[in-house]
Amino acid sequence: HSVAAAGLCEWVLAMEQFYHVNKVAAPQKARLREAEEQYQEVLRRVQEKQGELREVEAHLKKLQRELQFVTEEFQSLQQQNDDCETKLERARILIDELSDEKENWFGRTRDLSMDYRNCIGNVLLSAAMIAYAGAFPPEMRQQLVKDWRRQIENSRMSVSRNFTLQDSLSDQAQIREWTSEGLQVDNFSIENAIILEKSAKWPLCIDPYGRATRWLKKHHQGRGIEVVSSGSSSLLEMLKVAVKTGLTFMVENCEENMDPELDSLLQINQLNRSSRRTLRVTVGDNHIEVDKDFHLILSTSRPNPHYYPNVLKKVTIVDFLMTKTGLQDQVLALVVSREIPDAQKEKERLIIEHMEGQIEIDRLDEKVLDILSSSRGSILDDETAIRMLSESKAM
Repeated sequence: HSVAAAGLCEWVLAMEQFYHVNKVAAPQKARLREAEEQYQEVLRRVQEKQGELREVEAHLKKLQRELQFVTEEFQSLQQQNDDCETKLERARILIDELSDEKENWFGRTRDLSMDYRNCIGNVLLSAAMIAYAGAFPPEMRQQLVKDWRRQIENSRMSVSRNFTLQDSLSDQAQIREWTSEGLQVDNFSIENAIILEKSAKWPLCIDPYGRATRWLKKHHQGRGIEVVSSGSSSLLEMLKVAVKTGLTFMVENCEENMDPELDSLLQINQLNRSSRRTLRVTVGDNHIEVDKDFHLILSTSRPNPHYYPNVLKKVTIVDFLMTKTGLQDQVLALVVSREIPDAQKEKERLIIEHMEGQIEIDRLDEKVLDILSSSRGSILDDETAIRMLSESKAM
């Protein structure tokens, strides 16, 4: 019985202890359940807010994409607007700079069309002038041009009404160079210079006043020139050197009986030298190869020489006799240079400036046309071309 009683006592004690413990733990369990319920409620709300946040973030990303698209479109439109303003400004510059060239270019187009139509007749007339007109004075040359032009027109070929050798075969830059070297500034002298430059035969200048020889010496100075008088004992040796080395060889005071040493050279003309084959001539007892740069010029101080036909057919006669107009200009220039030297210097300076200005205008016109023709795409997109055009027009 004591064992049963002991077990019962232990149970009672345990129940008492359980009572006291449960009395403390029960409220805590209730608070735990309440806390768990609150946690679950908070967790549910958090999940709801997270869902709302995801929706907001998604909407924000959408708005950001729309903002980026709108920004890019705005920047593109702004760039297009800037480009349009730039092109408008360039177009204004282009119109302002080139508006005064309209009539000029229309005129040049008409002139070029006329030149193209008259090309064959002008070339034929130029060739006739070079081949046959050099020996005649200005009045005779004008009459020859009239007669030849009439014959060309009768042959149903077009030719310029106001034909001049200068317009056909020269330009302002070349004439400026010649005049700066001492060539007289008159049509007759310029025609003679063109005939000298373009003739296929060696020139023989009728030059009693020495105007042509003075100009030619300076003109050929850069390439090298040897000058000797006809009949000189050193002519043969100097001629050999000039032929070999490609110098310009000028023989002054040629008599009506031409030096025999020159005969073989007179057989060679510009067309022969322009060919690719090697040319050899006999000078004295030597056979010499002719340098491609060799140039022969003959001159005489006789005002009215009489050369034999076998000489005339080998050379181009160029008459540098003083014309009435040229004499008047020279006398006037001499009087002015003596009486009013400053005025003469000013005149020469103005003539040079005028020619240089014309050359510069032609050069700038060519530059403008080259810029316009070489521009790729729209000229308004080429900032460099617009700037170069402005600079060219400003100059």
